[in-house]
Amino acid sequence: LEIQRLTDEKDVLLGLHSRKNATAWRKPSRITKGKAAAVFVVSDVHMGERVRRETVLGLNEFSNRICAKRIESATNRWLLLLDKERSIADIREGLIFLGGDLIGGKIYSDQAEVNDLGLASSTEAAEACLHRMLLTIRERSELDSLHVVCLGGNHDRTTQKVQHSSFYENSFASLVYLHLRNRFAGDDGIRFTIGQGEYQDVSVFDWNIRLTHGHRVKFAGEIGRAHV
Repeated sequence: LEIQRLTDEKDVLLGLHSRKNATAWRKPSRITKGKAAAVFVVSDVHMGERVRRETVLGLNEFSNRICAKRIESATNRWLLLLDKERSIADIREGLIFLGGDLIGGKIYSDQAEVNDLGLASSTEAAEACLHRMLLTIRERSELDSLHVVCLGGNHDRTTQKVQHSSFYENSFASLVYLHLRNRFAGDDGIRFTIGQGEYQDVSVFDWNIRLTHGHRVKFAGEIGRAHV
């Protein structure tokens, strides 16, 4: 029996190279594009902070100019990916998540030292960058509707500790979001949801997506194990 099994296995292996044993694939039926939504996450911009090359052995650098360039580059790359994915899906809706930490803030002493701008100027600069980003997306994405969901972070707050009950009221990010919403008030193709707390639920087709900045997620001593 063992000899017969090995003989049969040998015949199968020897026959793999033969085209006679290959069965042609049937031409697939026409595939109809499904619907999809494009999602873009922008978080931890930290406008106003500065990293000087001479302080980190020339390994890194960060400034308002670099920050603006990175937002511009990320936006252009997202639009390229959007065009690419339209070859396999019908994409008419967009979800933009502005996840907070738009500025570095000054709640920590080290941040106060590295910030090139004050709180007001940092907030103004962040608003200008995000306004240009949203304008670019509206003009170039060809999306029928754009939903911008906004939450604050743990760095752009005004209080020394995170206050859950007044999270929205104590965030510099909230000011930016309110101004952005006013800037697009006459555009029916874009709507804003400004979260009042640290989490926001959003419906995308039949899915419910819960968004958060993420500062409550900690690994408690083990890499990969998260506790909220």
